[in-house]
Amino acid sequence: MTGTDKYISELPSDISYHRLNNWRYFGYKDQNFWDDIEEKLKKYHSISNICEVLLKGFYVASYLEESKTLYRERWDYLYFWAGVKIFDKLDNSSNFKEIMNILNEIRKKFDNNSMYNYDVSEITKQQFTNLKEIYDFVHDYEVIESKLLPVDFKCTIKFKDHIENSYNVYNHEKIECTGRYGQYCATLNKIINTKNNLTKPLCTDVEREETPVRDSHQLLEAQSEDNGSDGQSLGSEDSTSAPSAGIGIPIGLTLFGFLLIFFVLYKFSPLGTVLHAHFLRNKIIRQYINNDKSVNGWLKKTYEYENENSANSRHHIGYNII
Repeated sequence: MTGTDKYISELPSDISYHRLNNWRYFGYKDQNFWDDIEEKLKKYHSISNICEVLLKGFYVASYLEESKTLYRERWDYLYFWAGVKIFDKLDNSSNFKEIMNILNEIRKKFDNNSMYNYDVSEITKQQFTNLKEIYDFVHDYEVIESKLLPVDFKCTIKFKDHIENSYNVYNHEKIECTGRYGQYCATLNKIINTKNNLTKPLCTDVEREETPVRDSHQLLEAQSEDNGSDGQSLGSEDSTSAPSAGIGIPIGLTLFGFLLIFFVLYKFSPLGTVLHAHFLRNKIIRQYINNDKSVNGWLKKTYEYENENSANSRHHIGYNII
């Protein structure tokens, strides 16, 4: 589940597998030794297409500085990392032990002649997958518990499923191997006995929506390795000014939509006829009122003129001197 969740990506196992998958090592040494290892890997045709991937992981574990995080567990993580990839490609599982013995050669050369003591001569793919799941859970357990300790901590759905599935495998295989001493159970008990009686981690609260995953591996590696980062977050001003710049867009679209609907209704529905008749009626009424005012004014002026004439007739009566 590497890199699929913000909390899973902070677990020691996930950080280690991310490192083996992605770190680049420059300035290879012991070229003759590595050429020999490559030739041995290529003898197994079913894994020929992952030889370069395996070699890169071998380089990282072999030349990892002692001051680096997870230095002590690097060989075990390499063992399970490589084993899963090899098992996925093998068409004959009987070759698994021979290929994994190549890792013993590498470890013996770079780690004071120490070797793996896991007996996998008769192990199945499912058993190996279980061993990896249990090893990861045992070594992640303290970090998991520390994350769950705060009362306000909320698990993501993926993180909750991950720790529950891991514990279920751990508990089931532990019960199955109780009192058994086969190769698989012997290896399993060696892993489990490093931290006895682990209880089930409980996610009491779960986030409704998962937070998008960031590349937390780079951040964790930078912190753990004390490698400073010069990168800076850009575009903060753009992100703050963008909302204000977009406020006018919805308003303009709303106004345009209103005008468009009004135009369609006016042209292609009875609303246009009604409005047109209403405006025409108002126009006629206004004209009638204006005409009425003009007639009344004219009549008034005529009446006043006639009154003036009648008054003049009364006051200007002609007379003759007797």
